[in-house]
Amino acid sequence: MRSRYDLMKFSTQRDSKDRFFPDVMSLPTHKFVFTESPKEHYLTKTDIDRFDIRMFVEYGITELDDIIRTINRKPLMEDLSPGDKFLFPSKTNLEKFYNKNYS
Repeated sequence: MRSRYDLMKFSTQRDSKDRFFPDVMSLPTHKFVFTESPKEHYLTKTDIDRFDIRMFVEYGITELDDIIRTINRKPLMEDLSPGDKFLFPSKTNLEKFYNKNYS
């Protein structure tokens, strides 16, 4: 399953199993380009409870939700509140961003 972690570089810090942690500061969301108008949507409690369903409604997929939340400056589910205005980029823009930045 694809996620924002696929787009991060590894840090120099290691976990207890000697694996490198992803460097969250390397996520290139500043490079996201809207070439098509995003869809504005005000989140409901249902959207928050089942963000996977909101993603399926918007894109026909349930992955990459963490990229959408990060672009909207709400990377954690705990950051979401009913009434938050979200910009859902076109699927083309989302796929282009992922494919361009995937290592």
